[in-house]
Amino acid sequence: MLVYSQALFSIIESINEFIKGYELVRFSLVLNTIALIIFCFVRALSAAELLMIESASCEWCEVWHEEIGGIYSKTPEGKYAPLRRIDIADIISKDNIKIRLPSYTPTFIVMDNGKEVTRILGYPGEEFFWPMLKEALEKTGFKP
Repeated sequence: MLVYSQALFSIIESINEFIKGYELVRFSLVLNTIALIIFCFVRALSAAELLMIESASCEWCEVWHEEIGGIYSKTPEGKYAPLRRIDIADIISKDNIKIRLPSYTPTFIVMDNGKEVTRILGYPGEEFFWPMLKEALEKTGFKP
């Protein structure tokens, strides 16, 4: 998706360099608006998300944060499926979180367009987590 947006903005910049005069400025604004709409549409097509259900007393959650948490957003998986952390107490107390209550923390839930695709129960360690996550994300169309 980043490649699409960079290419799109590159094209817009090229067109804007050639645009001169009042009428062309108005055309440029229309063109930029259309580009923004297309960018938002492309972003909506890849609406995968990784939910991490955790609790403050979860030791394995802390291990995950130490081993993976700092780098996750920089990985291809993290860019494809951004992480959203949810405290298990919030699922119990709030009606606006529409997922089945997990039995363990951490539980990682791969979501695609607001629907649950699969879960990873617990944290099996870094060497097992990445392949499990890759397999889960491939169900949403992820290609590393």
